[in-house]
Amino acid sequence: MFTATVRRVVAILISGFCVVSLAACSDVARGGETTCGQYRAMNEDEHRQIVITMFKEHGKQDPANGMITAQDITIKAYCATAGSDSSPISNAWIG
Repeated sequence: MFTATVRRVVAILISGFCVVSLAACSDVARGGETTCGQYRAMNEDEHRQIVITMFKEHGKQDPANGMITAQDITIKAYCATAGSDSSPISNAWIG
């Protein structure tokens, strides 16, 4: 009944939904509990989401872009110097 193209499109959409569903449960939602090793393995979009989650954990619901960037830089500096792969990034909180 369905053509091969329609079946492929449906399969791709279903696969995409599954990936997005699994990604929602990833480390990105962990905020300050994220370790330096995990943070280093993430991309810039994931860094931003982690930092926003950290601000929310500290009661700041709508941080300015400058604050997000400053916190990201601080985390990267901490993880590159004093932090180890197992250190939580919350140790670098500047709030």
